[in-house]
Amino acid sequence: MVGFIPSHLLPKKRPSSLDPFLHPLVSDVEDIFINGLEVNYAHSFHCLPSGNIKIRCLILLWTGDYVAQSEVGKFIKSGVLPCRRDKLKGTNPGGGSTYYYGENRYHARFVWETREIEEELPQMTAIDSEDRPSVRARLSRNSGYTGLSILHRLYKLYKFDVFKDLVYDVMHNIPLNVAARQIKNWIDSEAIDKDVVEQRLSSFPWTAELLDGRVPRGFSSRLGYWKAEEYINFVFPASEVIFDGLLGPMDYHIWQLIVRMTELVFRQREVWEHDDASLFGRIAKRFVILLEENYGIESCLVTAHNLQHVEEDTWRFSHPDNYWCFSFERAVKRYVAHTSNFKNPECSFAKRESLREMLKTLPLTLKQLPDVGRFKYDLDKVKYH
Repeated sequence: MVGFIPSHLLPKKRPSSLDPFLHPLVSDVEDIFINGLEVNYAHSFHCLPSGNIKIRCLILLWTGDYVAQSEVGKFIKSGVLPCRRDKLKGTNPGGGSTYYYGENRYHARFVWETREIEEELPQMTAIDSEDRPSVRARLSRNSGYTGLSILHRLYKLYKFDVFKDLVYDVMHNIPLNVAARQIKNWIDSEAIDKDVVEQRLSSFPWTAELLDGRVPRGFSSRLGYWKAEEYINFVFPASEVIFDGLLGPMDYHIWQLIVRMTELVFRQREVWEHDDASLFGRIAKRFVILLEENYGIESCLVTAHNLQHVEEDTWRFSHPDNYWCFSFERAVKRYVAHTSNFKNPECSFAKRESLREMLKTLPLTLKQLPDVGRFKYDLDKVKYH
């Protein structure tokens, strides 16, 4: 995995603002893929003899939350045509700026027409080369693109497709978008009794394993401070017991679909079979259908539609824990905790990460020294010059 930290002074609403930060990575991948990088393998492996070997690198996929993927791939994250896989068309019944995506039962049988890079490339190129802001905005509204991603340069080498290889992140989508929105809607409509939920949650018997992490506390007082891990632990294993008898039959059934998707992704990580991927896809389709038919089209946001594409990513790249954003979010948490004078913080982060990578090699060196047990160091407290 390779992460990057863009400048905190990026101009807003500039489709090409991330390109200078992506250019070095894409250029390196192009060079190593074409020319290769010679390395010396000291020992042989299965079907790989020892000695000087030329290796080649490629980017398999690009991960991030929905907003980040839209910025990198140069897609509009909302509006009439927000989906980067389907030619999904939205409507705004109230005439506002928020679009909703209905007819889900029909399209579960007759699927949306898919986007193909060869067909869409002329339009994306035309938008990317347009200098007039007003014309660019009009073309973007009518197509769903803000330009041509710099990652498309890899398509000529090995068919990296910005439609298919920019994956959907379930860490944000399921707990923080779908589950959190459903809970807040029930609270706003007073469909559930918050006091009863609070009482049951306070007495729920959490396991020792879950208590090592973040467990949900304060349903009526701290819900706005819950993180993804707290929503996950609430949805499964706690919510089915806590919501028992508080919701109507259909509300409870819709919630159980969210619970089953959460269980499959976050609690059944090491035992997924092919049938589990297909099961997730069927659950996601049933969920968006019942969501529209019971709560109206206003409940069908693009984040609910995106659940249907998790199955596609699973078939291509295995279980979602291979590319979800938990590791990157934890890195951001570590960056925020660092002391800083808020002047060019990205430079400070880059220096600390380069130091951390260098210090990873120290244990091998220290093992060769006498009395190595007396050497103690903390990576976060090391000073250097």
